[in-house]
Amino acid sequence: MPANRKLEKVEQALLSQNKFVVLQDVLITPLERLKPRFDYIFLDTAPNAMAPTIAAYKAAEYFLLSAIPDPFAIAGLGDALADIEASRMHGNPRLTLLGGILSMMERRTNLAKTLRDYVQEKFALDGHESLKFATTTDRSTEVSKAQREGKTLFETAPIHKVTDQYCQLAREVELRIQKFSGK
Repeated sequence: MPANRKLEKVEQALLSQNKFVVLQDVLITPLERLKPRFDYIFLDTAPNAMAPTIAAYKAAEYFLLSAIPDPFAIAGLGDALADIEASRMHGNPRLTLLGGILSMMERRTNLAKTLRDYVQEKFALDGHESLKFATTTDRSTEVSKAQREGKTLFETAPIHKVTDQYCQLAREVELRIQKFSGK
């Protein structure tokens, strides 16, 4: 379910239909109904603690954080980690941080290296091995092209370096889920 600017208005829409709705819980039942039909369900939320993001924290089993190599985006990871911890304490104790990915990297810059090192350290929670994914994705016009067309990279650029990087990330995500779930 891709993020959409209209989701910012979901709170008003839900409350207009039922003033007693518990906004944090709106995704729990729909996701439970969908689970038997899908191997994985990804919710792409905005990087803020608005109703859709909080509902995702409350309903999800795993959370994957993504950031672009920008100081403000990287700094926001700390807020997201705090939000995940708060969600664990207030309603979803099974929520597990799967890891963090750096997207749209320009590998040749000093800023990219500094931010990569920072995320590596930030995701080494409680002295454990870092949860930063080894895979990073490069900046590419193919991503915005796919977004404009409302398609995936696999449809618009099946043979491309960034598409391969997302395939590698998918393998890494699957291995990490298996590791965390004990399967």
